[in-house]
Amino acid sequence: MIRHIRFSAAVIALTVLGLAGCATRPANLDLALDKASTTGVYEVALVPPATVPAINQIHSWTVKLSDPAGTPVHGALFTVDGGMLRDFL
Repeated sequence: MIRHIRFSAAVIALTVLGLAGCATRPANLDLALDKASTTGVYEVALVPPATVPAINQIHSWTVKLSDPAGTPVHGALFTVDGGMLRDFL
């Protein structure tokens, strides 16, 4: 009985520690919606939908691409990687 209680307490403690680790934001987390490209040739801005997107539902954002002076770039091809699938593969 005591061994069962100790095991249960250990499982609960590990669960709480695991959840606390998930709630902690990384120190280098960057939530900026505007970024310069790596080479500085382009500026990219993500524009969220007018209404707050629902959780666990597909939604769309607008991507604005411009040069450093703010002039829009037309006809550019680029890819977007949300990175979320990498966590599951």
